[in-house]
Amino acid sequence: MLLKNNNLRPAFATAGSKMPTANRRSVNDAITFNTDAYSDTSNFGGFNDENTSDRAPRKKAPSQKGGQAKKKNNASIPYWVWIVIAAAVVVVLLFGLIISVALNSSKNIEMTDNTYIAYTEDGQTYHIATNGTVLDDVFESEPKITASLDRSFAYVECEGEEGIMLYLLRDKKLEEITMEGSSITSVVAYAQLKPGIIYEEEGKYYVYTEDMGEDLIVKTEGADNFLISDDASTIVYTLPIEDSADEYKLYSFRNGTSDAIGVKNCKPIMLSADGEYIYAKALSSTLSEKLYCITLKDGEKYPVGDGNFGEITAINVDGDEIMYYSINDTRFTTYIYNAKKDTSYEIAKNYGVFAPAEFEPNVVRYGTFKNIYVEGYSIGDLTDSDEAITGYTYFINKKYEAESIAKATGKFSPDGKYFYYINSRNTLYQVDLSNRDETDKKIFEDTEKFEITQKGNIYMLISDSSESGLLYYYKPSTGSKKAINKVTTEISMHQYSNKLYYTTEEDQVFVTEEGSKGESVKFDSVQLINLPYFSDPASKKTFAYYYDEETMLWSIFYTSNGKSFDLITAECESVWGTLLDDILDGILG
Repeated sequence: MLLKNNNLRPAFATAGSKMPTANRRSVNDAITFNTDAYSDTSNFGGFNDENTSDRAPRKKAPSQKGGQAKKKNNASIPYWVWIVIAAAVVVVLLFGLIISVALNSSKNIEMTDNTYIAYTEDGQTYHIATNGTVLDDVFESEPKITASLDRSFAYVECEGEEGIMLYLLRDKKLEEITMEGSSITSVVAYAQLKPGIIYEEEGKYYVYTEDMGEDLIVKTEGADNFLISDDASTIVYTLPIEDSADEYKLYSFRNGTSDAIGVKNCKPIMLSADGEYIYAKALSSTLSEKLYCITLKDGEKYPVGDGNFGEITAINVDGDEIMYYSINDTRFTTYIYNAKKDTSYEIAKNYGVFAPAEFEPNVVRYGTFKNIYVEGYSIGDLTDSDEAITGYTYFINKKYEAESIAKATGKFSPDGKYFYYINSRNTLYQVDLSNRDETDKKIFEDTEKFEITQKGNIYMLISDSSESGLLYYYKPSTGSKKAINKVTTEISMHQYSNKLYYTTEEDQVFVTEEGSKGESVKFDSVQLINLPYFSDPASKKTFAYYYDEETMLWSIFYTSNGKSFDLITAECESVWGTLLDDILDGILG
């Protein structure tokens, strides 16, 4: 059973098979050092008994204060003091109201500075580091880190002797929330803004939250399709109707109670942060999928789109807007759906799959999809060649109309004035976002890669006749450019410190800042022999790591400012994460 106990240390887990997970991995998961990515599972059959909780939720006891308050002699207080107190109370109430409104408004959710990493030494000992500190807890099985949406905390799970052990990682403290000898067999879902975990144990489904402790959700055979809201307040799932394998009903779980929503044969696929909006899909008689928006308040379902639903690519903070695409024959079309208006708006004029672009790197979820940039790929007739797939970038205005930025994906300048992209002929172009009627400005041909500095200047890796390239520094304000290095093999940018790292044919690593002369790179007095990559390039707190081809080991460093780097380990044996394939391809060819 789950039982929060912060005084317990993590039990040493025996090495064994990889544990099954059903976690919904977000784009913000920490880079972790291992060999496997997360996998999804959807088989939750084989359970029995009742369909609701058979005991009350385990709540925290309210705090109590002993003693009596001393009586005040109000008559002795001057009248003017009461006026000041009353005014202060009004100010406090207004301030509280403002805070309440702010917390419930649809502002963007931004990334915190926290950064996490896990690595293994000698193939058997696993470590976790957070914000530069390696935790004292050592694991003998692979710990998996799942960061919350804003990285304010992270979940850690690892294989124990009898089941999965679960922890919360906040600041530099690992809090154990399982007892030793846990019999948890699978983790189903994590809440993304407040701690909340759905897991399966001994044929039953449970939820753990900090406010409620552990609570049984359901133990009926065939329970499936569990989702938990980001604030951990709401869970939705499905149950078969009268033991039918073909008919099922949607349920919600709140405050220790399961309730039937009344919607049949709809599989929940996304939930708003507070659980009020449920997005679910159902199969029509023609086998094409239909998308519905179900409001928890009235239990009604509203059809979304034309009945050829593909996938949801983004949801806003309040959950009343989603971005999704539909499939018509061999063409894909992206829409924004506004639940309050019950209206879908087509945003991809050239047919394609789109999602919010990284205009502001620290934003992890937008309050609204109005006045944002989106990027994606226009997918034409799938029976044709790869030429049917073309990148596009759009601006979505306040009417949800798509305004074309470029027939390509690219990068925005930090001040938001310009957009840069490389076309199909490897030519770098600049788009003036304040005047989109102006013809795109040609910057340079034969551009392999480029990076943008904090001042809006450009580093360009230019192809030449050899296997290496030419590294140039370009100033858009003056149109001037200068060579930084004539024999460059690869580049890597840490945006926060505004430093570009590059390698030469002699496998030397250099660094430049705003076009300065390249200097040899040392991290913590260690001479770098390969290009460093960063777990969080736009954050001041980040881990840097590079691969040594001779020792076949990884070195990991940490920085809190992008200027000085502290060595974490030089004996990391294996790496896993979203950047692994790209890194190894670049290093090993």
